[in-house]
Amino acid sequence: MEIKRKIGIASVILVVGVIILYFAANLVTKFTGYTIAPILAKEDFARCLGEKTNLYVKAGCPSCANQEEMFGDFLVHLNITDCAIDPEMCVNAGIEKIPTWIINGKKVIGSRSLDELAELSGCKLNK
Repeated sequence: MEIKRKIGIASVILVVGVIILYFAANLVTKFTGYTIAPILAKEDFARCLGEKTNLYVKAGCPSCANQEEMFGDFLVHLNITDCAIDPEMCVNAGIEKIPTWIINGKKVIGSRSLDELAELSGCKLNK
């Protein structure tokens, strides 16, 4: 009988916890407009770009830093070559200006918006 009682109490606590989390998430969305769906979509987008593109940058390049900041924590999913660290790789790829994206075998020079990258790569960017 004691085990059934403990299971019952644990179940009630679990249900109450889920309800509290649900209402907390709704309050955050209501007051900030922030939801988790765009974050997950951005991670999927970064993963797709990582499979289809290469980004060439150089440490100390402000445009490169701005481009990288667009991806936040999901930058790790991209294929990035730092031309300051590996200049030979950049020379072999024919990189003359940075940042440069190689997308579907085509060089795209300069920082690009997420929308442009989606259009050029075919990766889906859900907003």
